[in-house]
Amino acid sequence: MNGNDTENQEFQPYHFSQRIVFLSLFFLAINLAFYVVALFGQPTQMPRVVAPTVSFASGQEIFVRTPYGVTFEPAVAGQSLFEGMSLKTGSDSFAEIHLEGNLIRMDQNTEVRFLENHFREANQPRLVLGLDSGSLWVNAFDSVAVRLPRAEAVFFHGVAMATYSEPLNRITSIIGSTDLILNDADGSDLAHFSIPFRQQVAFADQQIIPDYSKLHYSKLKKELKLGPVSNRILQEDWVKRNTQGDLRIFLAENHYLYSNSSYQLKDKYLATLEKLSLLPARTRTLRLERSTILLKYLLGGVQQRGSKVDAKALLDTFSNLISPIKDDPELVDLMERQFYAIQNAPADSPAYMAREHLRTLLLNPNNPEMLRSYLSDLDFLLRSGTPEQALKVADLWLSHWTSAFVKAHPDEFELQARVYHSLMLAYAGQVDSSLLTVLEKAEDLRLAQSSDSEETLFEIALERLDMSKYMVAAARYSEAKSYLRTSYAKLNLGEREASAAAREIFIKDATLLADRIAFAEQSIHASAGPLDEKAFMDYLNTQERDKTLEQRFTSFLEGSKTQEVLKAPPTIPEVSQRFATSRIVVLDQDIATVPDAPFEFHVANARLVDRAPDGSAITFEASYNYSTNGIYDISMGGKPLRGNYSLDDFVRIALTGTPAEELTAPPETNVSGYLDLGSTEEAQRSQVIAQDLAVQLVTSELATYDIVVPSATQVEVTDTATLTSFRITGAIIEDTTKKRVVKTNFNYDSVTKSLSDISLDAVSAVLPKEVPVGQFVSMIFTTIYGKEEQEKATTAIIAQLARNGMILVASDTTFADAAFNVVTFQKMRLSAMPIEFSGTFDRRINQFTTVQSALLTRSNITPPAFASEAAFLFVTDYLAKQGITVTQANIKTTLPAEKVVIQDYVRGDKVINFTFDVANNRLLDISLKGSSSVVKSMTFEEFKLVGGGESTAPVAPAPSPTPEPVVPVTP
Repeated sequence: MNGNDTENQEFQPYHFSQRIVFLSLFFLAINLAFYVVALFGQPTQMPRVVAPTVSFASGQEIFVRTPYGVTFEPAVAGQSLFEGMSLKTGSDSFAEIHLEGNLIRMDQNTEVRFLENHFREANQPRLVLGLDSGSLWVNAFDSVAVRLPRAEAVFFHGVAMATYSEPLNRITSIIGSTDLILNDADGSDLAHFSIPFRQQVAFADQQIIPDYSKLHYSKLKKELKLGPVSNRILQEDWVKRNTQGDLRIFLAENHYLYSNSSYQLKDKYLATLEKLSLLPARTRTLRLERSTILLKYLLGGVQQRGSKVDAKALLDTFSNLISPIKDDPELVDLMERQFYAIQNAPADSPAYMAREHLRTLLLNPNNPEMLRSYLSDLDFLLRSGTPEQALKVADLWLSHWTSAFVKAHPDEFELQARVYHSLMLAYAGQVDSSLLTVLEKAEDLRLAQSSDSEETLFEIALERLDMSKYMVAAARYSEAKSYLRTSYAKLNLGEREASAAAREIFIKDATLLADRIAFAEQSIHASAGPLDEKAFMDYLNTQERDKTLEQRFTSFLEGSKTQEVLKAPPTIPEVSQRFATSRIVVLDQDIATVPDAPFEFHVANARLVDRAPDGSAITFEASYNYSTNGIYDISMGGKPLRGNYSLDDFVRIALTGTPAEELTAPPETNVSGYLDLGSTEEAQRSQVIAQDLAVQLVTSELATYDIVVPSATQVEVTDTATLTSFRITGAIIEDTTKKRVVKTNFNYDSVTKSLSDISLDAVSAVLPKEVPVGQFVSMIFTTIYGKEEQEKATTAIIAQLARNGMILVASDTTFADAAFNVVTFQKMRLSAMPIEFSGTFDRRINQFTTVQSALLTRSNITPPAFASEAAFLFVTDYLAKQGITVTQANIKTTLPAEKVVIQDYVRGDKVINFTFDVANNRLLDISLKGSSSVVKSMTFEEFKLVGGGESTAPVAPAPSPTPEPVVPVTP
C-alpha cells in the first residue's frame, strides 16, 4: 500500500482538484454573462444619419453628378448624397434635401455642390453647400452653411433663403438670424456681418473689396443694402409655398413613448445592464440610452396626460441620471436636438417644462448662442398675442447678459441685440413700453462695452429712428412722439457737437417724423388711423416755406455775423449741394463752369423737388452766381423768366407764379423746435432725387401682381416725405385665360401693400374701399363678371372633391385666382371619418397645393393620396389612444372607409381580428385567430376588460358585460 500511495502522490499534479474545477466553472459563468450582455444588451438607440438624401416628385427633372463624373445623370429619389457631389434642378422642377431635421429646398434651375458634412464636430455647421446658381430655401434644424463666390451665410436654427445669379447675391432671413462672412478674393475672411430676423441683404461679387475689413457695421448695412424683407419677395409663389410649410410647429424627430409600462420595462432593463457593466464606455452608452428613453416618455405619455407632477419627477431623475456624463458631447447633442424639436409648446405643459429644463442645462459660459432661443420664443409669443409672457421671456434673455458675459462675447451680444430690435420693429403696432425698456437696457450694455462708442451711438440712433418710423406707420403717434423725445434725451444728443454723426442723422430724420406726428395731432387728434396724405403734403409744403422764411429772417437779423466769406472758387459738387439746400435737383454733369468767371456757372436740366399746384414737374435752366447766391437768365419750359433772384425766392416764384415784388414779408413766428431738436433744412432734403426712383420701384412692384402701368407719367407721388403713397391712373389688368382687359385707377400704399379709392374705366361696379394688392386682380374680375362664374366653379369643385370622398360647402371656400381654378377652403372633411382639414386646391391638376389637418400637412398631393394617408393616421392614432397599436399590415380595408377591418392584432399570446366601426365608435366581429367564435359588437372599454387592449391607467373592476350572442364562424 505504501508503494501505491507513493505512486499516487507521484501522479497527483496531473489530476484536476475540486478547487480547479470550481474556478473553471466560475470563469465560464463570467464569460457567459459577458456573452449574454453583449448579445442582448445592445442599446436600442439608432445611429445618427450621416448622409443627406434627396427627394422629389415623379416627373421632375433632377440631375446629379459624382465627384469624378463628367456629366450630370438623372437622380434617383431617396438616394444618398456625399461630399463632392453636385445636384441641379431643371425648369419647373423642385427638390428637397433632408438631413436629420435640416431641410433644404432647391428652386427650379438651381445648382448646388455638397462641400462638407460635419458629423461630430462641435461649433461647425451640420452641412455646408456651395450655391452655384438659383435659390435655396433653408430650414436649419441645427445649422446649415451656404457658400457663395465671395461670402458664406450660416443659418442657425432658423428659416432663410439664399439666391445667387452671377454676380448678384441675396440673403433673406425669415426666422432666426443669419451670420454672413464676406471673403476676400483669396478666400480669407474680410468681415463678419449679422442679418437679423426678417431682414435681407443684396450685393454683387465685385462689390466685396478688401476695405470691407475696415468698415463699421453701420457702413456695411449701407454697402450690403440691409433692409426689411421685401413683400414682393414674400409674395413669390415659391416663397409662399415654402413659408406655409415651414412656419408650422416642429415635431421631434424620434418617436415618443406613450405607455408607462413600456417606459418602466425599458428603463429597468437598461438600468440592470448598467449595473452589470464593468466598462466605463459601456456605462456611458447605457446612461445616454436611458436619458433618451426618459425624454421620449416625458414628451409622449406624460405630455399626453398633462401631468406636471410626473414631469417634475422625471426631470429630477433626468438630472441625476446625466450628472456623471453632463459634459459628454453626445449628451449635449441629444439635449440640443430635443430642445430645438420642442417648438411653441403650451406654457406650463410637461413639454414646456422639459424645454425650460433642457435650456437651463445647456446654458453655459461657452455657449452664448443658446440665448438666441429666447428670441425665437419671443417671436412666437408676440405673434400669438401673449405680451405678458413675452415680457417674461425678454427679461430672462437680458438677465443672462451681464456686463462680464457681454465683455466675453461682444459679437454674439451685438447680433442678439439687433435681432431683438428687429423683433420690436416687426411688432411695432403692439409692443409696449416694458418691452422697449428691455431694448433700452440692451442699448446701455452695448454702449458701456463698446470699443467705439461714437459708432455704437450712431447705430443705436438709427435703430431708435427706425422704431419711431414703424410706430408712426402703425398709427401710434403719441407713443412715437414720446419715444423720440426719450431717445433724444437718453442719447444725450443735445450735448453733442452739431457735427456728430448720431446727432446729425437723428435730427434730420426726427424732424421728418415730427411733421407727421404734428399733422396727426392737428388733423386726427393722434387717433389710431392713417393720415390723409394729400392733406399732409399741403401741410408739409406750408411748413417748408415757413422754415425757409424763418431761416432767411434770422440771417437778416444776424447780419455779417453769418455772412459767408469765399476764399476759393467752389467745386461743382458744392454748387449742386447749394441747389439741394433749396430743394432743387441738379446733377453734377449738368453743371458747367463759365470761362474766366470762377464763381459763375450754367445749370441745365434742373428740377424742383416740389411740384406745381397742378401736379406737373417744374424744370428749368439758368445761370448762377455762387458768391451772391443769385440765379438769372432763367428759362422754364422754354419760356424766359426775367430778373435776378436768390435761390429761395426763385423757388417760391416757380411754385406759386407770384412776381418777386409781391412776395410777402417773412413771418416772425417760430415753427421749429417741435421736439426741441433744433431746426435744420436737411430734414426735408433727403427726398431730393428719390421720387423718380420710387416711381420706378412701385411700377415694377405692381407688375409682379399682374398690374401693368404703361408709363411712369401715370404714377403720382402723393407722399413726398416718405414716398410710400401713390396715385395710379390708367393701369391695365388682364384675365389671360379669357382675354379680358380692364383699365383701372387707384391709390397705392407701398407700406401696407393695399389699394384704395379704386375706379374702373368704362365699367360700372361696386368696389370695396380697400383691397390687398395680392387680391386685387381676382377681386376686380370677380366683381365685374358677377357671381355666376364663381358659383358654377364652386359647384364643379365640390362635385370633383365629392367623387374622392370629401365633403365641402360653398360658404367655406374662397377663390385665389380670377379664373376660378384655385380655391382656398376651410373645414373640408372626409365623408367616412371625422377629419377636418384646410388648404388650397387646384382643380386643373386635381391636386391640393397645400393641405393640412391636425394629423399632417402636405403639399402638391392628389385628393385620394391625401385622404388615404390622413385616414390611416386617424385610425392608428385613434386606436392607439384606446391602447390598440396597429400597423399598415394589420389594416385590410382600403382607406378611407366607415368600417375598417383589422386582422392579426397581437395582444400577449392572443391574435385578434375585428372591425372598427368609425361612425358608431365600436368594435365589430371580434374573434380570436384559430377560434370559430365571434362577438358581434363591443365598446372599447369592454374590449380592454377582456384583455384586448392596454390601458394606460389602472381600471377598477367592473361587472362583466353581457356579450351579444356568439355566432359560429362558418369555415
